[in-house]
Amino acid sequence: MCAPIIVFPYNRPSHFLKTIEALRQNTIAKLSDLYVYSDGPKDEVAVPFVATVRAICKEIGFFVV
Repeated sequence: MCAPIIVFPYNRPSHFLKTIEALRQNTIAKLSDLYVYSDGPKDEVAVPFVATVRAICKEIGFFVV
């Protein structure tokens, strides 16, 4: 096992998807645990973006491919 990976995507779903894809392609990352911390929205504008980030979290499934 390598060091754990922690991601704080907040309200940036497109960046979060790119990060997950890059981690999936990294052979060393596959040996690590992935932790995602999703903060709540700070205003009404952020609500749909945070919701999208959380939906992505549910779709990631198993990190180790």
